[in-house]
Amino acid sequence: MASPKRILLVDDEAEVLQVLGDILSSMGFQAETASSGEEALAKLTPQTDLVLLDVKMPGLDGFQVAQRIRKNPATQDVPIIMVTALGNRPDRLNAVRAGASDFIQKPVDAVELRVRAEAQLKLKESQDEVKRQRAELQRAYASEKELLERTLQGSVRALVDILGLVSPLVFSRVGRIRRLVRQLCMNLGLPNAWQYEFAAMLSQVGWVAVPQEVTEKHFTGQPLTPEEQKMVESHPETTADLLARIPRLGSAAEMIRGQGKTHFKELYSGDLKHRDPAAIGSLILRAVVYYDLLLSQGLSHRDAVTELRKAEARNDPAILSALQAIIVDDAGNPIDLEPRKVRVSELAQEMILGEDLHSRGERGILLAR
Repeated sequence: MASPKRILLVDDEAEVLQVLGDILSSMGFQAETASSGEEALAKLTPQTDLVLLDVKMPGLDGFQVAQRIRKNPATQDVPIIMVTALGNRPDRLNAVRAGASDFIQKPVDAVELRVRAEAQLKLKESQDEVKRQRAELQRAYASEKELLERTLQGSVRALVDILGLVSPLVFSRVGRIRRLVRQLCMNLGLPNAWQYEFAAMLSQVGWVAVPQEVTEKHFTGQPLTPEEQKMVESHPETTADLLARIPRLGSAAEMIRGQGKTHFKELYSGDLKHRDPAAIGSLILRAVVYYDLLLSQGLSHRDAVTELRKAEARNDPAILSALQAIIVDDAGNPIDLEPRKVRVSELAQEMILGEDLHSRGERGILLAR
């Protein structure tokens, strides 16, 4: 059996409170009383279903009490019926502005009171049900979103791990490319830079479909046969096709797919920040990936930048300038992006291992990958 609805009666006249309380109790409501605005605010709780509020009271009048009820997030949805002997239009307008839901005039008619009270209570029940359903939907959405995010993170981690197992050479590039893209986005002041960094992290996954010997020839600058060159050029498309099958990776897939395009003029017309994010991501990846390739093929920083400038017709000038600015230090010296040997004690969190790390001995234990 449902508990009776709680109605708070507010009036400075004890006789009025007694009469209204008896009427409401006879209707099956739970009547609570307050003889002042201050007492009403103290007794009011989110569990109160309705407030019957007198306008003319010493201290806080009905308008002021209604305003405070509406300003409190915990009670702002509680319906308020103003009880007053005043029937003129200005008082009604003031009551509406203060937050009144309905009006009833003194002397109160029991039938009218019941009709108006039940109407407001039914309306509040409907509003409460809508809020409950909205809260349930929000919880369900949050749970589903969390599940999708975990699934996405797991899928991405699995792809990157597979790349590390199949091609450590390519895997070692991922960290460098990702850091360069992050710095480049900061230099350009691009919003939502995470999406470009995310695409950079996945941009090399397609190399798992390229034979290891072809991969090594490509990154060491050795001549490739036409068939091998086709394999190399297809890796962005392979990566994009793979990612496009994973929910919520469509944007990253388009960025990666676009870096293999040969006609870029239509992509970098106008201000960089106002272009399509997929086009921006493609241009960023194109410049950074090519720069890293040139370094891996033995070119110096200066020669790599020169080669980038030669290909400026296929790259965005603003991106090239920003890239050149971040790959040199304040003195104009190139930042060290080359693989190097370090002691175990010198390993840092952002370093990428070029090969598996084992303990010493014939049966060395795999320590890191």
